[in-house]
Parts: sequence; structure tokens; C-alpha cells
Amino acid sequence: MGYDFLNFMEKSISRRRFITLAGLSPFILANCASLGIKYSGDPSLKKLDMPPVRGFDLMGCTSYIVKGISDYYGLNKSLERINKDLKKGFWKPSFVTNIAAVLSGYGLNVDFYYLKNYSDSIKIYENMIPIEKLPEKGVKIHNKRLPLEEITSSIDKENPTISFVNHRTLMGIPKENLNIGHVVAIKGYSEDYLYLNDTSKIFGERKVKKEIFEKSRIGIPLECSIILSKSL
Repeated sequence: MGYDFLNFMEKSISRRRFITLAGLSPFILANCASLGIKYSGDPSLKKLDMPPVRGFDLMGCTSYIVKGISDYYGLNKSLERINKDLKKGFWKPSFVTNIAAVLSGYGLNVDFYYLKNYSDSIKIYENMIPIEKLPEKGVKIHNKRLPLEEITSSIDKENPTISFVNHRTLMGIPKENLNIGHVVAIKGYSEDYLYLNDTSKIFGERKVKKEIFEKSRIGIPLECSIILSKSL
């Protein structure tokens, strides 16, 4: 069951079947894994074993991504605990700086890379932790854009990366000066593609061309990414 097949399924099925398959997707993915079915025959593929987490909160990309990271590193934090730590209410947004602070508080090494122009973001994210306060939370901050090569290098070291992107651009829709902030976890790569945990997809995973991903990071109010590793 490859990514091309999953994309075909998403585009082809009716709304009723879409809802049914969305509910069954964890079962389908689990059984594919148990049968040893791979998602790609690309020999250049490097992909971490980090199952996606999804739910019913339309603004829950931050908490679902943190839950996936928590499970991947064996921290096993509940969604209830994560939402509380993110200072996030149901159907209310949180922000990437909060993710960095929370994951640092869970004992991970967190490096936060950013290029900022986020005066508008402060009005949107009421409980946003300012970047300048992140070192107080144990987060290392870097005032530069995280190169794609460092993202793939992190995956080689068995560590996923988190990025804040423009969702419209990620889907291949022209921006037209409209920024829809979205958080994804990068968990794999091949020669031409990146593999993401993306809560906006029915199966929770997205395969995207590297150039599209790079475009999705440019021009948003705060260009930022998080590199993670487990403390020794």
C-alpha cells in the first residue's frame, strides 16, 4: 500500500466512505505494519517508525504532533496532559514556541531555529511563549533558517524534526498572500521527497516534494523549525 495509492483513495472515495476509512485508518495502518507491507519501494528512503496521531480538534495539529513525538521517544504523555502543558483549549490554536518549551520540559534536547516577523502572530496566539523566553525553558535558540540538509541529517540520527508551514503551499495551492499556519513533523526522506506526519491528511501522513516543502516554509509570519534529540 504505497503513498500514491493512499492519495488516490483520498481523492476518489465518497464523503461517507471517507469518514468510514478515517475511523478505520489506525486499524488499516496497524495491519499493514503487521504484514510487513512497506509504503515505498524507493531504495533511497529513510523513514522513522513514528505512527501519526489524529483526532477531532481541527486546530489540534500542535497537540497531535507533540503526542506523536511523545510516543516515539517513549514519553507516553496523554493528550489531556499535552493540551494543558501547551495552554491549549479545544478548537483553539497553540504555537510552535509552546511546543519547544513543552518538549524541553519533557526531557528532550530542543533546538529552535527561526526567522521572525511575527507581530501578527501574537494577536492570534494568545498564550504564545515569546522566543526570547525559550532559553529559560531549556531550549537553545538559533536566529537562522534550518537548512534542509540538517533536517535529513537529524532523521539519519533517528530524530524527527518539527516545522511551521503554510498549509496552502504545502498542498500545492498558490499562497495569494494568505498564510494558514500548520505544524508538521518530518520523519522521513528520499532523494526527491519528504515524509511528514500531517494531521490534515486522512491517514495522517503526507509525501511531499522537497521543493514544495521548502516553499511552504518561506514568507510565513514566523519561519521556524525544531530539532530534537533524546537526553542521555
